[in-house]
Amino acid sequence: MAAGSPLLLCVTDHCIPRTPQTGPQVNHDIASFSYTAILCACDAPTRLHFAELNEEHSNALDFSVGKTVQYTCHPGYAKVPGMSPTITCLESQVWSEALEFCKILPQTGVR
Repeated sequence: MAAGSPLLLCVTDHCIPRTPQTGPQVNHDIASFSYTAILCACDAPTRLHFAELNEEHSNALDFSVGKTVQYTCHPGYAKVPGMSPTITCLESQVWSEALEFCKILPQTGVR
């Protein structure tokens, strides 16, 4: 990680900003408490019936808050113009909603 890159740490049920140089930036009301901080992250990205994770994300282990992953439509599906094929790990440590950005192609009747 680059020096000065922001991280988010989890303190009980919320994330607080942190940089490697300054350490946790803690609000005054929680500064007097002792706590264990862990990196805020989401579980593995949502599996979709119409798309798969791009290869660069398929074996990744780091899904920290703010991370965005991209999908590619399965064969037989086409990307819907104007819809983003991405989801983002939110500060609440859940993935943003995956819209149905791929639509099934109509059958051509050719076998």
